[in-house]
Amino acid sequence: MFISDVEYAIKVLLWADVVPQLEGHRAIGKTSLVKQVCKKWIDPFTGNKGLDLFVLSCATQEITDLSGFPIKVWLKSGNPVVDGVLEDGQIVTGWATPSWWFRVAEGEDEKDKAFMEEMKAKGASEEECLAFWNRPKRLLFVDEFRRSAREVMQAMYPLILDKVLHTHELPRGTRIITADNPSGAYDVRMPDQALMSRFCHVQVETNIGSWHAYAVEAGVSERLRNFLTANPTFLNNLPKDIDKEAQHYEPLANPRSWDMVDRIMKFGHRGLTDMAPDYSTMILKQLVNGCVGFAACEHFFQFADDCVSFEDILGGKIDIAKYFESKYSGESENSTKGRNKLLEKIMIEAPAILKGRAFNEKEAQRLKKFLVDMESKEKATAILQGIFQQKNSKQLDEKWTQELLKGNELRAILEHLLKKTGKL
Repeated sequence: MFISDVEYAIKVLLWADVVPQLEGHRAIGKTSLVKQVCKKWIDPFTGNKGLDLFVLSCATQEITDLSGFPIKVWLKSGNPVVDGVLEDGQIVTGWATPSWWFRVAEGEDEKDKAFMEEMKAKGASEEECLAFWNRPKRLLFVDEFRRSAREVMQAMYPLILDKVLHTHELPRGTRIITADNPSGAYDVRMPDQALMSRFCHVQVETNIGSWHAYAVEAGVSERLRNFLTANPTFLNNLPKDIDKEAQHYEPLANPRSWDMVDRIMKFGHRGLTDMAPDYSTMILKQLVNGCVGFAACEHFFQFADDCVSFEDILGGKIDIAKYFESKYSGESENSTKGRNKLLEKIMIEAPAILKGRAFNEKEAQRLKKFLVDMESKEKATAILQGIFQQKNSKQLDEKWTQELLKGNELRAILEHLLKKTGKL
């Protein structure tokens, strides 16, 4: 991703609260770009400008620089033990907060709560209020992350995932960005999957166009700009074969990475306002790729928007019989596989979506029709059995089963269920 696009990618990930790892060759502007994003940031809710920024150079840190030095504190109050000052209770070991640790301004939470109440009074949605409350407010830029000592890198595991470092917790609204050179080509280690799966991986490149845009904004002299636009090969001379030596991490899909994708798709659009849809999709696609890898990303974008869900069926958006007729008509092997794959997907979704769902007569009637139209008595029976189990464990209003049992539409499926459970 060219560095001009990375600026938008960072904004998406800040809104999504996903930690990017920016990886690219030396001196292409990764650190400068992060500083630029913070300087130009405008809070769309309050109009406040800028994000508080602290740059933490991991290569120079020791473990006590992060966790803090041990000190004696009073257990009850947490106050440090000072000669001549006595408090009731037990003395325990605590750890001094690092001097660079972000601190919340007095009254910050109260102001945000009052602002959010005003939003609610004006009709703001729950999603809008959530976006406001969790909006980016400050940024910890962890530079040269993978050059750090092993024990320092291990201490970073909970920081990247939960914003917790030993006994210290970063305040609400804090975001984290890391940056590194690729391993193999530089004195940088490649951490294991447990750490690397915590990031959205963004490969950063530069070209003369993106550099020139930066140079104009940064006030680089016209003489230098003219020279490099006329001689772009001099912009970034790399040692021979350095790209061959570089080892880039290839993301692999896992439940945590899909959670990151979910946040990107829910909140990331706030970082792409007033942009052409095709360009926005391109940025989002590259970020999803950086979380789950190329294969999973390609399948997601090809499949997600053109796939039937159990919610679609309950909501009346899809009639499964008509869908099968238009999409998987005939008795070919591919059609049969397509129908079975879709039904298996819906069987996975049904229990969680029905659990605790308020009764809706129309939805119950659509559910009944769906069970009749499923074409597979075994799969229909499995879903119906799950519905009865949820009703019996009081996880589903019995009005659902009462509606399903009206009439004779499900008689064959009910008989099959009774035989299967030995009650017939």
